[in-house]
Amino acid sequence: MLPTISVVYLLTQIPVCFLQETTVLSPTHLVEPTQIPLYRPKLIIFETDHLLWPFWVDYTNVIPPFKKDEHGNVTDQRGLVLKPYPDVPLILKKLKEANHTLAVAARADYREATETLLRYFDLRQFFKYVVIQSCSKRFHFEELKELSGVDFGDMMLFDSETRNTEAARKAGVPTHLVRFGMTLQVLKKGLDEFAKIKNEEIQEWANVDL
Repeated sequence: MLPTISVVYLLTQIPVCFLQETTVLSPTHLVEPTQIPLYRPKLIIFETDHLLWPFWVDYTNVIPPFKKDEHGNVTDQRGLVLKPYPDVPLILKKLKEANHTLAVAARADYREATETLLRYFDLRQFFKYVVIQSCSKRFHFEELKELSGVDFGDMMLFDSETRNTEAARKAGVPTHLVRFGMTLQVLKKGLDEFAKIKNEEIQEWANVDL
């Protein structure tokens, strides 16, 4: 496992070209050598509940409406202080600085509450697309494809629910199941998995006898 500083360094070295082309990054740019070309997704998608923040926005763990005071503290109706997972702001900041296109795909009944938290946690600024629907993830992907023009196979989903990751795989969207919230290590592992999938697809095509 790479130390945090190495992962941050790696993210800052990802050039813009990875958004549009499957370009192989030279090993000299990496903290340590790798045999997997760093193909990167054109659209990185995040769920919200138990992925960006450690609770459900559905009256199970917290109770809307939410408030943000002059000191930046975010609370629910009972006065419970709410925060995103510690690594989340840094993850989104580094991905944005590396010119990745980011999206939210939240399977939630409480659209307004989810949008409010994205703003109050100062996370909304990082996402080009926000899709919040209480339906199958498949419909989220279809809307994101229409908005972004990115094919399912060039998307990457980070999600905390098995039902969502299964829907993603059926749709052909590479996905990474996250159990305890987003961290830099989880991000690196997910992106490495995406690169491996793309590398295997290219190898399969290379072996086709045309």
